[in-house]
Amino acid sequence: MSTPQTINGLMRHLRNDCHIQISGSYQKQQLISYGYYHGYKGYRFVKNSHNQILYTDFSEVVAVIEYDNNLKAALYSDLMFIETAIKNIVCNESVDGLKLGTFEHIYKERMRDNPTNTKLQSKRLKLRNSVYSKLSARYHDEEGNDNQMVRHFYNRGEDAPLWVVFEILYLSDLASFFECLNESMRERIMMQLNMFDISIDTNRNLLSSILYTIKSLRNSVAHNNIIFDTRFKDRNISPVLKNGLKKKPVYKILPYIH
Repeated sequence: MSTPQTINGLMRHLRNDCHIQISGSYQKQQLISYGYYHGYKGYRFVKNSHNQILYTDFSEVVAVIEYDNNLKAALYSDLMFIETAIKNIVCNESVDGLKLGTFEHIYKERMRDNPTNTKLQSKRLKLRNSVYSKLSARYHDEEGNDNQMVRHFYNRGEDAPLWVVFEILYLSDLASFFECLNESMRERIMMQLNMFDISIDTNRNLLSSILYTIKSLRNSVAHNNIIFDTRFKDRNISPVLKNGLKKKPVYKILPYIH
């Protein structure tokens, strides 16, 4: 195993091997603060290592890092708000009118149409497994914890209400939950968000397409990963989302979330 490089050694490496000018205490501190591996190694290319950025001075690297950080700062609060607001809207609409507000009751009452659709049924079963797996993991993690959100209900012999489930669901789980709802429920939720248009969204899945699309961006922003070159992208944008944005841009939908 090689000996770890010192900061001075990394600066020499940048000058001699990468042909990037870096010198002085100020740039040395910048290299320490941004990190050689997260900073220079992460920002030395666009999307993949074959698309190298031809830096000549470390100040150029810092400019790209700060541009990326500013992008994340600009997006963070809106992404977090959108995720929370949509979770609450989907949760509230899903339990509205039911006698019980548990996931199991919603699964039986509002995830039961199109029973011959094997792909949908498989997705619903996978969702149920994922929900109970996360509840089980959270129950275990809450042992000795003052914040016993899941244990509070199960230790009293009750199922956790849907709002508790939504607290531990990832954004991709939320998208899957929405997809698994009955068609009438999906339409009802999208009407609440003013995004339902039968002419472009016959399957009532525009919201899940949006959630799947922003999932990776949200995770990259939240975990301080690099976003300036969209390397986080893990899927193609669905045709229904493209058509939906042409007819109703995001700025016309957001007021209904706010």
